[in-house]
Amino acid sequence: MDLTAIRYRKLEAVHADRIDQALNTLASVADRLCFVRAPFDLGNVAAVADDFRASLIVCDYIQRISPPGDHQLSPKVSYIKRPNNCRLSHAT
Repeated sequence: MDLTAIRYRKLEAVHADRIDQALNTLASVADRLCFVRAPFDLGNVAAVADDFRASLIVCDYIQRISPPGDHQLSPKVSYIKRPNNCRLSHAT
């Protein structure tokens, strides 16, 4: 399926079978998916993961998730610190 059709919401009847297939696939894993709402910081991600009892966390757009501490860091330093903070926040 052409991703442009999805991106611009140009779905038509010709796409129905593929959409049904995708929805059935998602339905089979929906109870294992959780989405985090704002605030988008590591503390909130960790709290939601704990509440959901997640054994795996996948973060899309990790550059938008704020690390704890000094928020005046440059984007480069903040990005470098983020993976270490992720490991530390769930080590316990």
